[in-house]
Amino acid sequence: MLTVYGHPISSFTWKALIALYENDTPFDFITVDQSTYADFIAKWPMGKFPILIDSDRKKMVTETSVIIEHGGKRPDPPALAHAAVRAAVAKARDLAPSLPLFAGGKSFGGRMTSQAQTKEPLPHVRGLVFFGFPLHPAGKPSDERATHLSDIRLPMLFLQGENDALASLDLLKPVVARLGERAALKLVPHADHSFHVPAKTGRTDADVLNEILDAAAAWMLGRD
Repeated sequence: MLTVYGHPISSFTWKALIALYENDTPFDFITVDQSTYADFIAKWPMGKFPILIDSDRKKMVTETSVIIEHGGKRPDPPALAHAAVRAAVAKARDLAPSLPLFAGGKSFGGRMTSQAQTKEPLPHVRGLVFFGFPLHPAGKPSDERATHLSDIRLPMLFLQGENDALASLDLLKPVVARLGERAALKLVPHADHSFHVPAKTGRTDADVLNEILDAAAAWMLGRD
């Protein structure tokens, strides 16, 4: 059984809840308030919500994007995702034929874009931008998902949170280093897979979003 602890006015709580509702995933929801706070803190002393408790697997998930992955349905099969990437690239080319074209995506979308490029080069694409490349499942460090990246001849930019549960830096940094001059890595201090940062950093998620978008824009301009 799945149990989610969160609060109705928390945007991150709703990101997780919407995914669970859309996937018809059964779960119990507990609002973190004065009556439940002690129980919540006992389970997760960091005090950040939402968290998901999977009693069947005896597992706790503490990051919104990983909750979505944990409780959601299986993603689209790779062949379908690759076709979607190619359709998006073709549409972008049709809409703005005079502009430099770059491809990429967030998490699964970026990974599928990289796979599509290795299957058959994406027409007119000058580089790939990965917003939170999902190097491995949460809690299962591995770099197997990066094996195909060595076959990509395009420039690549990895935008990654330092606290990303889906990309151990001990594994990601060597992956990027092995790609040589083709790859660049931009790390966001304190950010998780969703690029969320704790309030104690004095920064907002909007600040982080502006930072990574500026970094992506500067990198793409440098490839023009």
